[in-house]
Amino acid sequence: MRFFTPALCSILITFSTAVYAQRVAIGPRAGMSFSRLNGLEGNRYRSVSHQYAGVNLIFRAQQQLTLQSGLEWVRKGYKSKSGALINAGSSSYLEQDNAQLDYLDIPLLAHYQGKNWSLGLGPRYSILLQTQRNVQRTLLPSGEVEYFRQTDNSNRVYSNSTLGFITQAAYQLPGGFGVDVRFNQDFSQIINRQPFTKMMNVQAGLTYYFALDKRKIPGGTKRDSLAVALNSFKITEQQNVTRANIQRVGEGQTIRLVRSQNATGANITNLQLLGSSGNVEQSGIQNSGFVGFRNVVFPFQGTISYLVNSVPIRLQFTIYEPGDWSVFMSN
Repeated sequence: MRFFTPALCSILITFSTAVYAQRVAIGPRAGMSFSRLNGLEGNRYRSVSHQYAGVNLIFRAQQQLTLQSGLEWVRKGYKSKSGALINAGSSSYLEQDNAQLDYLDIPLLAHYQGKNWSLGLGPRYSILLQTQRNVQRTLLPSGEVEYFRQTDNSNRVYSNSTLGFITQAAYQLPGGFGVDVRFNQDFSQIINRQPFTKMMNVQAGLTYYFALDKRKIPGGTKRDSLAVALNSFKITEQQNVTRANIQRVGEGQTIRLVRSQNATGANITNLQLLGSSGNVEQSGIQNSGFVGFRNVVFPFQGTISYLVNSVPIRLQFTIYEPGDWSVFMSN
C-alpha cells in the first residue's frame, strides 16, 4: 500500500488535469545522477555518480503553466571519505561505507513555460527498492580488516521512503528532444541511525516527448502536434520584425493584428493576410479599425505580410488554443 498510494495520487492528479487541459505529452527521460549525503554529518561523505531512467507525463493547464509527473528509477548512493570510529561494547572499529540505493521516484512539478524553455519546482516522493552496501571494517587496535556486503534492508539501516523537493530547468529542442537538469533535496532522513543526514541528488540528461493530443493541424507534422501539447502558440517565421508576441485576450474566434511603428511617417503598403480558416478583414488599416481574422477554426495557421517604405515585413504563426487573440508586431 505504501508503494501504491503516492503513485496513484500523482497519476490521478496528472490525468484528471490532463483531460481538462487536453494538451498532453509523454516520453522517456534518462541520464546521469550525482548524489551525496548532506546535513550534520554530510562532510564525511563523497559524491558518487550513477544513472536514472523513467517515463514522464507533461500537460499544459494554462498558457504558461505546465504540470509534470512520472515514474523514475533513480540510483543514488554515497561513499564515506574515511572510516568512522564505532564503539561496540568492548571492541572498537573504523567503518567505511560504499552504498548504492535504488529508488522509485514519483515527482509532481509545476513549470513556468517559456517559448522553448521551462523552470519548475515541486515535491517528490521516493520509495526504496533495493540496496547494496559494501562495508570495510578495521578492527582496533589489531588493524585486522573485514569486508562484507549487505544486499537488503532487513535491519532497516535506511528509511524505506523519503520525501523531498525538486527544482528543474529544461530546454525543448525541435522534434521532441530536450535536455533538463534537476536538483533534488530530501526533507526526511535517509539513514535511520543518523537522523540529520539527508540525500542531495542532481540529475542531468535527455528527454523525448510524444504528443498525445489527437487534433491535427491541416498539413501539419508530428512536430506541430508536440507544440499543441506544450504551447498555446508558435511563431514559425519572422522577417524584419523587431518584436512579435501573441496573447490570448478573451473567449471567441478572432485574431486581431496590433501594430506599433518605431519610425514616424512610415508608409504601409501591400498588406496581405493569409489564414487556414476564417474571414479576412483588412480595411481597418486605414482608420485604426479591426484588422485580422474572424470566425476562425483552431488550430489556426496565419501569415501577415506588408511593406514599410518598400521594406518587406512578414510574420508566420500557429495558434492552437481557442479564443480571441491579439498578434502584436513592432518594426
